[in-house]
Amino acid sequence: MIYIFDDNKHAQLSVNYRINYIKFFEKNKSVIKHISQHSDYKISELTDNAKCVLIHHSFPNDIETDRVKAICKEYNIPLVVFSNQYTGTIFAPGKSNYISQIKKDRMYFNLNHFVENFIKKGEVNLKLLALGKNYEAEKALIILNRLSFFIFKHHSNFNYYRNIESENSEWKDLKELYHFALPEKEFDSIEEELEFIDAPSLLKIIKSLVTKTLEKYGYENSYY
Repeated sequence: MIYIFDDNKHAQLSVNYRINYIKFFEKNKSVIKHISQHSDYKISELTDNAKCVLIHHSFPNDIETDRVKAICKEYNIPLVVFSNQYTGTIFAPGKSNYISQIKKDRMYFNLNHFVENFIKKGEVNLKLLALGKNYEAEKALIILNRLSFFIFKHHSNFNYYRNIESENSEWKDLKELYHFALPEKEFDSIEEELEFIDAPSLLKIIKSLVTKTLEKYGYENSYY
């Protein structure tokens, strides 16, 4: 059984990820148990039944999250900790069965393929959950659309540090796009080069980052 610890207030999973997750969980209830904030479950379920645990980094609270993580470590249960606060995907050092950080968007985008593989082969393949099928290419195009609209809206008086504020949605999009295209570079050092950039130049950089990301997946450069 795959245990997913995450809330689904106002069906936001379906809204955010364009999949009806109520139907998805119902369809796969023989292999998935979705634990929401008000679900009843016993920790012994994990030790008896869990083949993998996916848990939001702060759900339902830090104490319970730490308890679940400790159980997974003690019983060698594959564990994935997700949050949209994360940008990159990090496997714990020396452990192929523990993803200590993965962006929530990425995890849910890849979840269907991960579950299909689990049903078909009976294996927990965390690399499939982390890498999926074309996640970065699809997300790069979404980011391109969002940032292009944002830059066009502010192009007449664009200022990087005024318009792309740290931790706002545009900043997170840009940081993730750089991570896709140039994972070896630290975003903090990149930002120093963007301080005085104008809107057309930033858009040109964004398009080049998207192109670089798509080339990794063999896409043609005919998206804009």
